[in-house]
Amino acid sequence: MSRREAVLVAAARLFAERGFASVSLADVGAAAGIAAPSVYNHFASKHDLLIAALNRGTESIWLSLHHVLRTADGPADALDRAIDGYLSFATDNPDLIRLLLAEVLNVPEESQETLARTRREYAAEFVALLQRVRPGIAADSAWAIVLGTFGVINAMTQVPYLRGRPEIRIFAHALLWSV
Repeated sequence: MSRREAVLVAAARLFAERGFASVSLADVGAAAGIAAPSVYNHFASKHDLLIAALNRGTESIWLSLHHVLRTADGPADALDRAIDGYLSFATDNPDLIRLLLAEVLNVPEESQETLARTRREYAAEFVALLQRVRPGIAADSAWAIVLGTFGVINAMTQVPYLRGRPEIRIFAHALLWSV
């Protein structure tokens, strides 16, 4: 792994574990095996490091969704595979999920707006799929179901003994197909 990647991985883990405000660049450098000043060779500031970690998470989930939408056999298959993709990402990357949920408020306002818009657009893709699969469902109900499903996945993958349990998938799919 490159030093930049080591710094990014260490920062994401530390920010998720302790919170952005409680982590110094010296902590990140030590966790990455480099001197604190060397962090500046890769990131201009602690905020830039957080933004890079948050962007890593959003880019990953979008890439997964893009692949699903490109290869799915219709809207129902796309919806099932998309939620499985999100669940896999959340299970494999609980630190990034924790960052996306909790630490977004520690970035500058313009970055908060960009991240919020990206999250809305991502959820909107699921809402559109759900409405294509279930045409009679109202938009507000579709939004509630999608956001509730994400909430269940996010919460359950943050609990180590629940992470990876097959019940999470079953419950997420049951929520999507409910009502």
